[in-house]
Amino acid sequence: MLSRTHRQLARLTAALTVGGLLATTGVGAAEARPAEPSARIAASTTITVTGHGWGHGHGMSQWGAQGAALKGKGYGQILSFYYPHTGWGKAGGKISALIVADKSRDVLVQARSGLKAKALKSGRTWRLAKKKPHAKRWRIKPLDGGRSALEFKTGSWHRLKAVKGDLQFDAGGAPIRLYLPHGSATYRGVLRSASPKPGKKERNTVNVVSLENYLKSVVPSEEYPSWKQAALRAQAVAARSYAAYERRFDGHGYFDVYDDTRDQAYRGASVEVSSTSKAVAATNGRIRTYGGKPAYTQFSASNGGYLLAGGKPYLVSKKDPYDTKASGDTNLNWTTKLTARQLMDRFTHGEPITGITLSKVAGTSGHYVRTVTFTWDGGVNHVSADTFKTWAGLKSTYFTISPTS
Repeated sequence: MLSRTHRQLARLTAALTVGGLLATTGVGAAEARPAEPSARIAASTTITVTGHGWGHGHGMSQWGAQGAALKGKGYGQILSFYYPHTGWGKAGGKISALIVADKSRDVLVQARSGLKAKALKSGRTWRLAKKKPHAKRWRIKPLDGGRSALEFKTGSWHRLKAVKGDLQFDAGGAPIRLYLPHGSATYRGVLRSASPKPGKKERNTVNVVSLENYLKSVVPSEEYPSWKQAALRAQAVAARSYAAYERRFDGHGYFDVYDDTRDQAYRGASVEVSSTSKAVAATNGRIRTYGGKPAYTQFSASNGGYLLAGGKPYLVSKKDPYDTKASGDTNLNWTTKLTARQLMDRFTHGEPITGITLSKVAGTSGHYVRTVTFTWDGGVNHVSADTFKTWAGLKSTYFTISPTS
């Protein structure tokens, strides 16, 4: 899940010099240009990035939740630790998830008993299994002028109807197999051919499903089903709260959430597991709230031992005593090795590096980085930690950098 929060940040930094010596610099020190040539880092020098955690570090650490559960904490205690100042609330209804993997304009499904198609504009419904019992597949195909075609396949494709507006499939709650450009997956609820812009030919596939059935897929997609029930139940509540928040405050018009890490992983009914479904049922409808409204309950795989504030009163910075080696966290500590030449080619226009400075996020514990600054004779480049993280393939922005021989 990606962070979209904004924080006041400072630049009190540890400046990394050629010999590996650390010197403290103040705000703006990285912007000073050397008046005369400085010592340079050899292009062949190995640069070691030592980091901690995996993800943005806001809110609940999933490995930390497991660590807390292993210490006997209940799911309410886990949630209170990771989302202080929040209380309990309820949420239900439906959630609509954009199926990102379906890159085609069509919604193509397998024929099955109970399958129906509905025109959203007119409300007309067709019972497809009775209408064409020998059909093997059905699809919704967009037409010009905001119209939709309902088609079926026996040996070849045939058109049953063309209607104004969007169409959708449902099977009375039973799973429907959706064919994707690569493979297939099953989904409960409704599979809709949705128009991002009414009247246009562009369409996207959206799954409209009950919040509880949505969570039956999210929880095993986000945590290991073999984990302790307290951790799984904490994840169920966090995921339900997050979905309720997105639906209320950050929807996208024709859908509420992405089915990938831009929001939270959702892969349909085919990944449901009994242990995680049990956790969903045990927490049925329960969410965390702030001011009586759904809380923005961000979570990530691991925070490396420290939470990072996220712009909400309940997303705070503090030490995490649960995300430790004892939790089994495989992402707690990691290293990545680069060469000075790679950094030069990407960040200093090929010029030899004279210094690398890390600006820490203000008010945090640990080493969450805001900016990586590269200096060279006559130049400086301030690179956001997120940009550097993506380029270097790092797991988080909680890292330090040092040169080695």
